[in-house]
Parts: sequence; structure tokens; C-alpha cells
Amino acid sequence: PYQGDIMKKFGIRAVIGKGGMGAKTLKALGEHGGVYLIAIGGAAQYYAQCIKEVKGVDLLEFGIPEAMWHLQVEDFKAVVTMDSHGN
Repeated sequence: PYQGDIMKKFGIRAVIGKGGMGAKTLKALGEHGGVYLIAIGGAAQYYAQCIKEVKGVDLLEFGIPEAMWHLQVEDFKAVVTMDSHGN
């Protein structure tokens, strides 16, 4: 429910998750020109190898899985499931 506020405050253009988001997130993507990406389930070892550096973390009070991580990655494969055009 707060995804749009977070995108606006931090200038986020891409959100990565493992499940879908709702209508509020779709609206926020349109307002901020963003995309929602889904990472492939069961591929943690692959994704771990893509992370080259942890640049920082915000909102750690949400807990490690829900915090906002700033990562430098290479060859990180993901699928766009929601975009700023309402798709």
C-alpha cells in the first residue's frame, strides 16, 4: 500500500519481487515511470553470484527481507510484469 510513496521519496524506477503487486503499485509505476520485475523463484544461488557490491540499505526497520537494498549487480535476469503503461 505504500509502494508509491517509497518510489517518490527515493526516486525508485524499478522494484524487484517474487510475487505480484496490486492496483496501487500499477498506478505508482505510471506516475513515476517505473517497472515491477519478478525474479525467478528457486534461483537464489544464481542471483547471489550476480551481486557485485552492497552499496547500502534503507528502511532496515522493516526487516532484512523487506528493507530497501542498494545493490550493484551484473547479468541479473528478471521479467517485467508491470510497467508504467499499465501492462
